Amino acid sequence: MSRIDLMRAFATLGEFGNYRTAAEVLGITQPTLSKQIVRLEDILGHQLFHRSRQGTELTEFGQAYLREVSPLIEEAERVW
Repeated sequence: MSRIDLMRAFATLGEFGNYRTAAEVLGITQPTLSKQIVRLEDILGHQLFHRSRQGTELTEFGQAYLREVSPLIEEAERVW
């Protein structure tokens, strides 16, 4: 799994705020998405989401990181 794939998973979850919906959009299972998010958080050393039964909400760090990675993901998709 590449880091751009992890960032894409993060951005999709950040957009939808719901693991089920984000996993469907990405074409993966919820447990796989959850593992990807945890892996990215471990790499970054920061929590990206506040998790609750109602869904997920970006942390302050997550909001800033989303602003940083969104252009990278768009550029990666453009060149593929």
